[in-house]
Formats: sequence, structure tokens, C-alpha cells
Amino acid sequence: MAKAEITFEQPSRQARAAETKKHRTREKLIHAADDALRDKGWSATVEDICDKAGISSATFYSYYTSRYVLCLDAVLELIVLPLENRGVRALPFDQSRDAFLKQCAGRKDLVRAALIGRLEAPGLDALLSRVTGLLRNKGAIDALYLLDQVAMQQPVTPRTGKSLTGHITARG
Repeated sequence: MAKAEITFEQPSRQARAAETKKHRTREKLIHAADDALRDKGWSATVEDICDKAGISSATFYSYYTSRYVLCLDAVLELIVLPLENRGVRALPFDQSRDAFLKQCAGRKDLVRAALIGRLEAPGLDALLSRVTGLLRNKGAIDALYLLDQVAMQQPVTPRTGKSLTGHITARG
């Protein structure tokens, strides 16, 4: 009996170019959302984001259903991923929390929009899971609380021994 040979076809040059263009457009949108929300705050619109990215609103909506869903993607890309790449998970809780807050600096409206995006897309579970990992697995409640504090621009003041609904602490 002959052995079946498995072959992998390389994507065509045209397919690779299309994927590269999609990736570049997505990156433009993510950075444009960050810039627009830093410049205009909460009042930044999809049109503002499109102007900064240099794309049409039709192109925007072929990638995202709303600015909130884009912001969810942007928080993962601009805040969580750089921290994961720097190995923040290996740091003690207080240091990982401080690194997270530093990465969020000036991005209150981006985080706020991402939290609203949870109503439109299932991405919040992925966001909470990854932030929880950064915070040394302190729990989704702690991660959500921290994101909420960034969005509301309130200081995070941990208290030893209390965690749920209001205080992130270094336990253990």
C-alpha cells in the first residue's frame, strides 16, 4: 500500500500581498483609534478614526462593526501584547499591575470604549483572560476592576486582604 504524501501549497504571491495589506490596514486602524481617542477623547467618531488612518468608512466597516470593537482589538494590541512580550507575567503582582497601568497611561477613552465593546463582541473574555494572566492570575474580577479604574481615570488603591468588587491586592 502506497503512503499518502502530504504537501502544503504555498500561498500565491497575490494572496500574500492581500494578507499583508489587510494586516497594514488593521494596524493603521488600531493606531488611528488610539490617536483619535487621545486627541478628541470620548467624542472621537468612526469618521475621525478613518481620517487619521487615511481610509474610507466602508473599509472601516469591512474590518470592524463599531469603534468599540476596534478599541477592544486596540487594547489587546497596544496594551496587553507589549506587556506579554516583555514577560510581565513573571513579575510580582504589584510590578505587573504597575506596568499595566503605565502602559494604559493616556488611554482612558480607549479602555473605556473597549469595555463597551464587550456588549458587541465576545472579545472581552479574551481581554480579561490575558489581563488576568498579566496580573499573575489574580482573577477576572480583579482584571475587570483594573480596566474599569483605568477607564474611569480613578487611582487604583490596593488594600491588603480585600479583592472582590473594589480592591486589587497582592495576595499570598
